[in-house]
Amino acid sequence: MGRIVLDHEELARVLKALRIQGKRIVFAAGTFDLWNPGMVRALLDAGTRGHFLVVAVHSEKDLRKNSRLHSVEGPFQNDRDRLEIVAAVHNVSYATLYEDATLPALLHKLRPTVICVGSGDSFNPIDRELCREIGADSLVLEDGSRRLSKRLIEKIRNVRVPRGQPGKAIAAKAGASRGTSKPHSRPVVARSTARKSGSRTISSRARGSRENEKEA
Repeated sequence: MGRIVLDHEELARVLKALRIQGKRIVFAAGTFDLWNPGMVRALLDAGTRGHFLVVAVHSEKDLRKNSRLHSVEGPFQNDRDRLEIVAAVHNVSYATLYEDATLPALLHKLRPTVICVGSGDSFNPIDRELCREIGADSLVLEDGSRRLSKRLIEKIRNVRVPRGQPGKAIAAKAGASRGTSKPHSRPVVARSTARKSGSRTISSRARGSRENEKEA
């Protein structure tokens, strides 16, 4: 499992030591929210392009601030959950967070050997100039993840949730079908009734004994 490193200065020191050893550092970035096979294929492919793979996850705060960067209001999963999933993917060495405005500065700091993007993205002239500045190769991964994510988003948008509280209704039906609705009500009533009837019997006996004593 990869290591989650949120401190970019610490991550830069680790990667610098690896570069000195002659290791190739691969960098990939994305939202990694609605997972699909294309995302997994992209990260597995990126991992084969060098010795260590660093994956930057777009922060929830930045995505919500710049809704144009995400297809729906989101992301659906928080930063920690997305980082843990990314770090669990085979070949991922390090996972961190990034914001769109500071991504160029982060790349200058980490100085990867290869920068990868998915098939739905492309390297514009500014991106290519950035690659030249830090001495990194650019690589487009043909993974189809963007297309698959759009399909998932459309399915989510088309879901119609019935009115009311379907969860409680389903639970009530399940309990009724098993004959276990209100499982504790009958035993509790039975026990309380037994105690009350017992107490009345004891009281009547006591009264009867006292009346017998008076007659005597």
